[in-house]
Amino acid sequence: MNHKPMSRTYTNLEIARSQHVFKKQKHIKLRAKHNWCDVEADEVDVGKEVDMKKKTARWEQWGGLVEPGHPKTLVLFWLPSRATAVRSPGPGPIAKRDWKPVAKKFLEGRDVILQTDGAKAYKMKITGVLRDSVVHKKKKIVVRGRAVWVKPHLTRTRTHKPPSGE
Repeated sequence: MNHKPMSRTYTNLEIARSQHVFKKQKHIKLRAKHNWCDVEADEVDVGKEVDMKKKTARWEQWGGLVEPGHPKTLVLFWLPSRATAVRSPGPGPIAKRDWKPVAKKFLEGRDVILQTDGAKAYKMKITGVLRDSVVHKKKKIVVRGRAVWVKPHLTRTRTHKPPSGE
């Protein structure tokens, strides 16, 4: 069977999904129902386009925000593509210039606890946002000569005291 009809079908489905998300996320408000809620943020690499003449790869990267347990609060944002070497493992973490407009638009003044990975861009000071760092992937460590997998965990236990004193 020719692969083009299948490819076209999946491409059209992805376009329809992204249009639906962008249409719905205009009305999404994080922390709409209660004070000081958790919000998770992360970025993902969804593919790369290789230019063999220039020996570079351009990455397709998206980011997202969501309140855990409330999938209807999902907010997706596209990150500008970056050029890297062909064999590089990825485009790297989100940059401050890409994170700042997203944080201002969706998080500023909303009283949220932002749970993110260790990217430096997420450490930016934003009013109404407290931050926790998490480790997403399990790690393999050697204990007494045996390899053991350690589950993901919060990088440090924190007690947050909001500006209101609660």
